[in-house]
Amino acid sequence: DAGKKAIADPSRVAAYIVTDNKSESVALAKYWWGNAQQVGMTVGGVIINQGGSDNDLSDAFKPLNVTSLPSLQDNNWETLQDSLPDFQAQATQAPKPLIVDTANRQVKVFLPGFKKKEVKLTQSGPEITISAGEQRRNIFLPSPLKGAPVKGAKFEEAYLVISL
Repeated sequence: DAGKKAIADPSRVAAYIVTDNKSESVALAKYWWGNAQQVGMTVGGVIINQGGSDNDLSDAFKPLNVTSLPSLQDNNWETLQDSLPDFQAQATQAPKPLIVDTANRQVKVFLPGFKKKEVKLTQSGPEITISAGEQRRNIFLPSPLKGAPVKGAKFEEAYLVISL
C-alpha cells in the first residue's frame, strides 16, 4: 500500500518519456505512456533526445510538456543541463492517472495511446478491472459507489470515463 501511495504521488515519484522523433519511437513511447497510467504512475513530460523540434511532437503527447534536448557537442554538458525541464513542476501539472468523482458517479482513467477497442472493462462486486496493453488494473470503488453497476464507458480526451 505504501508503494501504491508513493507511485500515485507525483511529488514523490514521476516518470518521463524519452524518445526521438521517429514515428516508430513515438508510437512505442505513447504505448508505454498508457501502460504507465495503468499502474498509477504519473508521467510528467516528454524529452526528445538529440534534437528535433518540441513543436513536432507537442500534439502527439498532449497535454504533456515536450522538451527537446540538443545533441552533445564538445562535451558541453551545461547546454544539456540547461535544456532540461523543471521536473517537479511538470510532474505536478501532469494529468492524474485516476480520478474518482463520486458526485457525478464517474471514474476517469487516463489511458493515452489506447483506443476503446483495445481496452477491456469488467466489474466484479466493489471493483472494476481495466485491461489495456500489458497491464491490468483493479480499481476498488469508494463507499458511495460500491456495488453500483457500470452504466457505460466512453473515451473523452484520453480519459476512459466510466459511468456508474
